[in-house]
Formats: sequence, structure tokens, C-alpha cells
Amino acid sequence: MSFKKVFLLLIQVFACTCLFAQEILLERSLDMQLLFKEKRESYPVVNEDDGTLALFLMDYKTIQAQLLDRNLNIITSLADFKPGSEFSDLLGCSFNQGVYNLFFINKKKDKFYCKTLDMVNVKHEDHEIPLKLKGEKYLECVNYKNRFYILTVVKSGAILKIYEFENNQNYQVREIDLSSLKFSKSKFATLYDILIKGANPSKLGPDFQKVNIQNPNSMEIASHAIKLYYYDNKIFLTFDNEPQETKLLTISLSDYSFTYSAYKQGVIDCGEAVVIGSNSFLYNNILFQVKECSQELYFSVYDILTGAILKDFRVNRNEEIAFKNTPFVQEGGTTLIQQNSKKELENTKVLLHKMAAGYAGVSAYSSSGSFVVTLGGYYEVQHMGPGVGIMMASSGGVAMSPAGNIVSIPPTYNYNSSMLSYRSYKNSRSVYFKSVLDSNTFDHRPGKYLPNAFDKISDFSEPIEKQIVSETIFKINDYYVFGYYDANEKKYYLRKFTD
Repeated sequence: MSFKKVFLLLIQVFACTCLFAQEILLERSLDMQLLFKEKRESYPVVNEDDGTLALFLMDYKTIQAQLLDRNLNIITSLADFKPGSEFSDLLGCSFNQGVYNLFFINKKKDKFYCKTLDMVNVKHEDHEIPLKLKGEKYLECVNYKNRFYILTVVKSGAILKIYEFENNQNYQVREIDLSSLKFSKSKFATLYDILIKGANPSKLGPDFQKVNIQNPNSMEIASHAIKLYYYDNKIFLTFDNEPQETKLLTISLSDYSFTYSAYKQGVIDCGEAVVIGSNSFLYNNILFQVKECSQELYFSVYDILTGAILKDFRVNRNEEIAFKNTPFVQEGGTTLIQQNSKKELENTKVLLHKMAAGYAGVSAYSSSGSFVVTLGGYYEVQHMGPGVGIMMASSGGVAMSPAGNIVSIPPTYNYNSSMLSYRSYKNSRSVYFKSVLDSNTFDHRPGKYLPNAFDKISDFSEPIEKQIVSETIFKINDYYVFGYYDANEKKYYLRKFTD
């Protein structure tokens, strides 16, 4: 064997050793039936107060629940049936003193069901929640501070309703009248129209997305024109449905009061270009904004408390982007054949051209005293011919393609924000580059971009992805946990990954 071949072999061995050297937090033998494996899901619920972890393994019929202590030792186990097919979509959970309430919704999204699993007394109960949506439309749900919230919007109006659940049946409903606010310059666009029908008519379906700022978020998530955030006992809604400004609605979960403000987008020189894209991303009190066309890119950072611009960057199509830490990358494409492709783009001109052809986006997360910002655009997969295309769906299961073929649809993981972020991060069809900014001055920090936990999980899982099911990701303190069932080894693993 030549020296070159030996060297390459050693490199591969070293890479594999590093890849699989992640710390194993839990390794347990488990014999799972793999029929309908696309319907197998894992739902983790971390209790930040006592460090316990409730792990719910679900297939198309059953729920297997385990309560683990902070050292991942099993405290109790419980098995139960899932609700009937009418309530097949899991929304989220509330919990208190070892009692967990799993909330489900029907396909029409107007009825709700609750499975109560008492992990202390090892018993379970079923409750069809006495709530049927009439004259209003389901919008989103939020799991926050051990409680569960359902958000709806009154049809053809400007009233938001928030249902707050502390346990399995009792809830309080609050109505928030926003008719005094103007969310669009069009006199025909009500809040209901923007939230449900879509802020961007060219996009497939509603242009609304729930975001967890603790996760790295892909362009697929970041490109939505309306985003919902939740932290500091508040719900935030950002509206980027018009390129001139970002509108911010803040709702307190303490007293349900609200504030409303707007932050102007920068002015860019687009020449004869007619397509102008803009978007934003909210991280605590910092608002990251991007505005672009095929001629120019403008990126700014706002302090939403003072309204001051903390930093801004401007570049035209003929200039190098001096504040980037990665090459320009195109992942996937606009057809199914291109879905797993990845390539580098030549220059700023090509990047801006491709960004202008998609939906603009910006996202940010905090890492080691810096903000890692991703700027770019997202593409929707288009049909390639009769019966060929990607199916859009709101839940796991199967659907019919235009040709009448059965298409498997993975879960959306809306109930698990980390898994949702990871799935879109791993499979996004987008163009982008990353920039590292100092978290205090927002000056650019030059240097090589270091892979985050999602990058490491993706690299680890890729070689074994055909043999693993029931994947889940959740965050504990400052690290992520990747859980999965290995069908070859018949074992369930929890592994630790850090940025």
C-alpha cells in the first residue's frame, strides 16, 4: 500500500474516531417494532426546576413514557395508547409535580384532546377538551414555563385569542383587540388575512413560523415573513410583510398587555431591479435586519429598547463581503433531484442574484461571546413534471402525490422546537453565508467558522441514518442531546453534543 493510501486511511480512521467520540449519556437495550417507522417519534420534556427528563416514545398506536432523573436514571415508566386517529397530531405539553398533559389536535385544527400521564402514581387519564374553535382559526401553540398556550385569530378580524392551560382541562382565555394597529398599508389586509392567508401570496401556504432563539435556525425558518418568538414571559410577533419596515408586537403573558413598534429597513440602490427582499430576526432585545436585491445587500442590527442602530453593513454586487466567515453556499435546489446537493458560489454577484430569486432571511444565535449570523435566501421545491414534487403537510403520516402515489411525510416536530430547527437546518434548500459578530460591539470577528452542535449531530448521524429512528434533539443547560433508536443494535441512545 502506498504512503498516500495509508495517509488517507489514517485520516479516515481519525475522522471516524472523532465523529463517534461523542459522550454517551444513555445506552439502553430496547426492542422496538419498526412497522410504520416514519410514524415513530420521540418527545422530550425537560423540567428545568428539578432537572428531570420525561421522554415519550410514540408510534402510530402507543405512547411509552419514561421519567429520568438529572443523571438519566429511570424513575418510573408508563405505557398508554395514543388518542384515536381523529387526534393524531401532538401539539405540546404542560406539566406539574410529575403529571404530564400531552395536547393533541385534530386535522381540521378546531378540536383538542389531552392525555394525562401521572408519572408519580403511574396512571393515565383521557380528556376531550371542552374547546371547539368557532369563528376563529388556530394559529400556533407555545410551551412555556410548564404551561401550554393556544393562539387563535378571529376570522376576518383583528382579535387574537390566547388560551392558557395549567392542567388537562381548565383554561383561561384572553382576547387581545388589535384593531387599532395597522399591519399592512393595504386597506383590504386584515390581521386575519396576513396571519392565515399569508403575508407573501407567492409562497405555498401561510407565511407564519414559530421560532426558538436558543437554536441555530435555517433559512427555511428565517425566511418566513411573520415569526413568533417567546421568552422573558412574553410572546413576540414580527411582521416583515412589507419591505420598508419590521413591525413588532409584544404581548405580556403576565397581564396580556401589548406594545407595538416599527423599525425601518435601510434604503438600498437596486437600479432597475424590481424584486426587493427583506426580513428580520429577533434575539432578546436585538433585531437583526436584512434587505437585498440583485444589486445590493444591507444588513443592520437594532436595539429594540432604544431604537438605535448598533451596527450596519452595506455591500454591492461587485464588492467582496468583508464581514463573512464562510464561503457562499448553495444547499439543495429547486427540484427533488437537487435536494441533497451542496456547492460554493463564485462571488457576491451570484449570491445576490440567487437571494433575489428566493425569499430573504436572516437568523442569529449566541455562541462563546459572539453572535453567529446567517444571511441568505430560501427556495421552495417546485414540481418537475406530472406527479413529481414535494408534498407540504402539517403532520407526520402519508399523503397522495399528484400522480396518486402514496408519499411518506415525516413529522413536522412542531412540538419540539430543537428538532424542528435541526430538521430544517439539515435539509434546507437555500443560499447563505455566515458572519461572526462580537456580542457587545457587533464588530465583525474574522476567522474560521467553527461547526455548531447541529453541524456535529448531522455529521455523526449521516453514516447511520438508515438504521436509526425515533430521533429527537433537546437542549439541557449549554449542550444538546441527540436521542435515537439504533435498529441494528436494538438500543436507544442519548448522546451529548456541544458547540
